[in-house]
Amino acid sequence: MRDEWGNKYTFREFFAEVEKYAKAFKAYGVKEKDHVIIGLPNLPEQPFAQYALNLIGAIPVLVNPLSSEKEMKRYLTEKSLKGEKPKMMFMFNRSYDALKNLYDDSEVEIEHYVSIGVDTLMKQPLKTGYKIKEGKNDPKKKLLESNPKIINLDQFLEKGNSYEGSLASDYVEGEYAIIYYTGGSTGKEKAAMGTNEGCNYLAEAFKILINNSVPGDITLNAMPMFHVFGGIQIFHFAACKGMELALIAKFDRNNVEKYFKEFYPVKNCNGVPTFMNAMFSNLKGKQLKLVAPVVNTIYGGNSMSNAEKKSNNKILQKAGSVSRMTGAFGITEGMGGVIYPVVGAEEENCIGIPIPGTSAKIVDPDTINELKYGEVGEICFSGPSQMLAYLNNKYETETALKMHEDGKLWLHTGDLGKCNSQGKFYFIERLKRMIITSGYNVYPSY
Repeated sequence: MRDEWGNKYTFREFFAEVEKYAKAFKAYGVKEKDHVIIGLPNLPEQPFAQYALNLIGAIPVLVNPLSSEKEMKRYLTEKSLKGEKPKMMFMFNRSYDALKNLYDDSEVEIEHYVSIGVDTLMKQPLKTGYKIKEGKNDPKKKLLESNPKIINLDQFLEKGNSYEGSLASDYVEGEYAIIYYTGGSTGKEKAAMGTNEGCNYLAEAFKILINNSVPGDITLNAMPMFHVFGGIQIFHFAACKGMELALIAKFDRNNVEKYFKEFYPVKNCNGVPTFMNAMFSNLKGKQLKLVAPVVNTIYGGNSMSNAEKKSNNKILQKAGSVSRMTGAFGITEGMGGVIYPVVGAEEENCIGIPIPGTSAKIVDPDTINELKYGEVGEICFSGPSQMLAYLNNKYETETALKMHEDGKLWLHTGDLGKCNSQGKFYFIERLKRMIITSGYNVYPSY
């Protein structure tokens, strides 16, 4: 894994960092099934903290660092299945304004906020240059230091140096291990509870499907890891396949050439349609040769128009890349993609067939009876990556997860589609969005 500022980590170094973070979490009293909030952009500290919490059996709760004060309060006061509120948060330093009225809120029980900035792991002379050019947008250091609940990363890790107890928790199959917040047609966010098995299953399924990439290949990761697209579909899958992750904390369409140069040769470049359009529409002339090594360009989270698809494919072809735009169907409640175009990728609105080990069908939303080929209805799927439930929301859970006559538990996506006689699925209209805010707009503007 590497970032935009020259930090590089082998797998051995990555797991050494995860162990350091795990010791610190334990030293601060984090226990199994405790919820810890992580609200960071794509910085190395995000996966270090996330995988450390998983190691000790605690639950990482991934949230958008750009969330409003109202949204932050909801996250910080949501109780775990143990009936306890979170006691710790990894906060982006620029979330300070959204959190400033919550530090002493009696309903919030966070004891320690670990403040992380873009420059936390940045080395000199980049760090000085950042302070001069971009640092003015960060909260003042004295402001952070004056709050006794806010600690920096060094303070957090230092406490873990003296921890000598056990780290790894006992593995229990089928329990929830991670939480992603998702919106949907109702507008109110819900906390989708994913399992270790579901996340790992998804990675293993795509290791079969993405068979033109090998360990060591570079995967660009600009999708936010506080969503399943960036966190599971891209990061976890690529890590499980032994690929190298190139993290982009803030996507800037004016820096596309820089990304392809700095992380050359990029083999996998995936994301929502607005991101994909911005990536490839800005390349021209000699820049095109930088895209030649790309073998996968998979989009999801929304549909891509035929005109956009043709334009992007024309650029890929001109660059000499073998890749073409491939649209898949993914959902937060499924921890990522559940239908993938092994066949039908060239057809308009075709999302393909269910991934290995997953079933899908089209039902009448009112009767939940399966519809005939070609009829438009609700897309449902059943498979190992299904969420367990929405945390503390029985009504929404029972609305989304339903036992059908075949004895299987099916997740009702709220999205409309159809299936033809060859078993290929077609997306019609998305009612629940995995990523509410389009592409690059979800990133901090610094």
